[in-house]
Amino acid sequence: MILSNRDIKNYFENKIQVFCNETSMQEAVLKSKKAYYEAESAKSLSKTEFLYQQSKYIKKRWWLIQGLLLTVLWLFLNYLESSYYIQRSIGIAAPLFVLLIIPEIWKNKNADAMEVECTTLYSIRQIYAARMILFALVDLVLLSVFFAASSYTAKITIWELAIQFFVPFNVACSICFGTLYSKKVKSPILTLLSCFIWIAVWEQIVLNEIIYKLLSVPFWIAMLVLSFLYLGYSIGKGQKQCMETWEVKTLWN
Repeated sequence: MILSNRDIKNYFENKIQVFCNETSMQEAVLKSKKAYYEAESAKSLSKTEFLYQQSKYIKKRWWLIQGLLLTVLWLFLNYLESSYYIQRSIGIAAPLFVLLIIPEIWKNKNADAMEVECTTLYSIRQIYAARMILFALVDLVLLSVFFAASSYTAKITIWELAIQFFVPFNVACSICFGTLYSKKVKSPILTLLSCFIWIAVWEQIVLNEIIYKLLSVPFWIAMLVLSFLYLGYSIGKGQKQCMETWEVKTLWN
């Protein structure tokens, strides 16, 4: 049978209309997403396995540098006799300890990889939560060893170490996570500058004898507790609103 040019034209127009049917395409995409998600869910990892998997993507050199920083600080504390220099050393080292976390925590956002992460089975929220937990566990071990060694050899009380270290540490962490989850901040440079400004402010507080003597023990306790609470608030808020803040949407939603 010989088809006329008109018949051929109508045939291809109908084919194109069927192929470009938006409803059919959306249904096909949804079915593909569902099939892929079900296949991946069937072999999903446990929480422990997921943490172990994420640990492979973290460059271990940052943990090594954190350990070296605490070692150097411990050596300084053993040779320093003046509380003035002890406070200054700890106040500077604590935020620097936090700054070593930034390269790993920021690398997804800094590389504009958010959209890529949203095509994976695990959400960007889960990935960031896993990395925070890994850093928290490793840092807990490092700080526990540092505190025990410093209190034993440098004759510094755990109380003094906790105040001088954790207050600037928690505030620096809050700055780090606050800028990480900010829609306006696109580069970690502002985070670094903010932390250095905080170091300068903290140094002015602890090294000013008049101000330092006026601050009572209950004030330091309140400051320590508030710093922990604000750190928890910063992380919780960021995890809850990260999708809206970064304007990304996972493939599975």
